[in-house]
Amino acid sequence: MVLVVEVEDRTIKKPYLGGWRHKITGVQYLNANSQTGPRQKRIPWNSQCTRPIQTVETKTRFTETPVHRATQMWREDCYVPNVSDKYVGPKPYETYDEMQSKLDIEGKATMIQKYYRAYRIARFIKESAATYRQFVADCKRHEEERLLAYKRRHQHDIIRKTYPSSRFDFDMLYNLMDQWKHSQMKRVAGIFFKGAQRAANVMLLNKSVDMLREIDQLKQNVKTEFLEEKKIKFLTFHCAPIEWNGYKGKPTQMITVKVQRAREFKRLYDNLSCKNSTVESRTELLVMLKNSLKYHHCQAVNELVYLIDQEITLMSRGVRSKWLNQLRRRIESAVSSVISENDDLFKLRLGRFDINIEWSPWNCILLTEEEAEAHYYIKDFRTVYAQSLLEKIFLAQEQAKSHFRELVVFEKHYRESSRFYMVQKRKDYEAPKAIHSYA
Repeated sequence: MVLVVEVEDRTIKKPYLGGWRHKITGVQYLNANSQTGPRQKRIPWNSQCTRPIQTVETKTRFTETPVHRATQMWREDCYVPNVSDKYVGPKPYETYDEMQSKLDIEGKATMIQKYYRAYRIARFIKESAATYRQFVADCKRHEEERLLAYKRRHQHDIIRKTYPSSRFDFDMLYNLMDQWKHSQMKRVAGIFFKGAQRAANVMLLNKSVDMLREIDQLKQNVKTEFLEEKKIKFLTFHCAPIEWNGYKGKPTQMITVKVQRAREFKRLYDNLSCKNSTVESRTELLVMLKNSLKYHHCQAVNELVYLIDQEITLMSRGVRSKWLNQLRRRIESAVSSVISENDDLFKLRLGRFDINIEWSPWNCILLTEEEAEAHYYIKDFRTVYAQSLLEKIFLAQEQAKSHFRELVVFEKHYRESSRFYMVQKRKDYEAPKAIHSYA
């Protein structure tokens, strides 16, 4: 708040709180608490009850409204317009029943209900028609989808029958073959005599055997493809670098020596699986593979090196590639089961071929655990194994005898000496009865 005070006037004394002065007029403007004068003495309460304070002076004045309005009584000095007046005449007396019949409340209510019900029925018909059209469209679409699903299923069944890939597909093929066989036998029994029936049954049997052979070949191809994919997945998994989240969650990768070795094996496997390689590249690849195996010493590695040398020799002499496919399959399926060609090392067991003779390199067979358990109960191998499989086993045994010539001579001298019988007569010596005596 600002208080204006002249310099000459000293009647009001206020504390100096700062201010400013006009340069031309010389008037000083000082800052003050308020613009009122100094505080006077307190007036007693009795002296404050005065007449001017408790009374009011009234004044009488006249005015007119801009629009004339009527009053309750007629006066000559007041104009009353009759523009909005209405003349009401007397009417005949009307009873309450006559008034109700004239108003016709029930009829009007009935009319409202009638039109409302008609509106509800029309709306219901419209909604029902829309629902019906939607239902018809859904049924039509569902029928089309069902027919399309049947068509796709039929096509899928044809593809599964032509290119089976699962156990269910092969079971379906076996079932179809069985149905065909029974229908043909029923047809033959209805149109031929006994002699002709035998000839027709022989033909059906030959066809059934051919079908079974083809189905088994398809099953073996599927199994081979599955094992091939399993090998590729195994190598690809081990070729992946080790990953983790490092500082501030930043992804970090590390390629260890193991990963580098796995990538080297993966690259070597891909090159070996390539069928369109030239003779020079194939020979270089086989030489590299042979050099990588020189630090390993076992029977499987020795056989693999022998096969590699054979392929290099045959390619150097100009033998065609189609004659080397069997040799290459032997290279690919060498460290595998002689029956199922399973190459999973965790499932393979190297047991005795003849369970009545001690285990030796020329009396062993590489089988899976389940095959080894079944092999233990075989008494006559010629009734179970095919002649070609037995010849393959016997050839491998003869090769083992040729490879372990010194060991054969040592065993012969050891058996002829008395030391072998001394070992057999020991009480703590028990000849292994099961086939699970491994090398």
